[in-house]
Amino acid sequence: MNKENKTDFKKTENLEAKQQTNIDTKETKWYIVNSKNGQEETIKDQIVARIHLFNLDRYFFDIKIITENHLQKNSKKIIKKNIYPGYIFINVIMNNKVWYVIRNTQGVIGFIGSFGKGIKPFPLSGDEVDKLLNNNSDEMNQYSKSPFKINDKVKIISGLFENEQGKILNINLKKAIAIVELNIFNRLTPTEFSFKLLQKIN
Repeated sequence: MNKENKTDFKKTENLEAKQQTNIDTKETKWYIVNSKNGQEETIKDQIVARIHLFNLDRYFFDIKIITENHLQKNSKKIIKKNIYPGYIFINVIMNNKVWYVIRNTQGVIGFIGSFGKGIKPFPLSGDEVDKLLNNNSDEMNQYSKSPFKINDKVKIISGLFENEQGKILNINLKKAIAIVELNIFNRLTPTEFSFKLLQKIN
């Protein structure tokens, strides 16, 4: 943090002096931060570090990068993939100080819903939070709970691998799919199946 930025930040401190105590957690809202694509994890860590540096922890509640598990092609390795590249979700009580510190973090492009000219960004609505963060759409709610667990032994009941058996390596409840390890040509191969194609073996 250079001396100029420190000076600029101090200009905002007096504007929020009354918010030092009696924080109402009901004021917390989710916002979307637009960041440089591919650097989300690094920028997320920098935001958290700056929140601590400027002693703003009382306004800061959560920060997320929304990921899901993917099976890497030609490999048994399961990797986490960012569902919303270039976006970081942050749960804060928004005020001038918090807004200043986040938007001036290296790698942050801005806030979604902020139109400049000193106007703070608009938070996500309850429906948007459910859809984007909680995966609470009708399609995603087809299964409220997975019918399987990791390491369950299952049988394929239809399709090319009908009657083949294997062990569940990973589950994606949102997509209602499981990755099953099958013995294909004497080689253990992770293969993706819909829940509807699987039957648990007791």
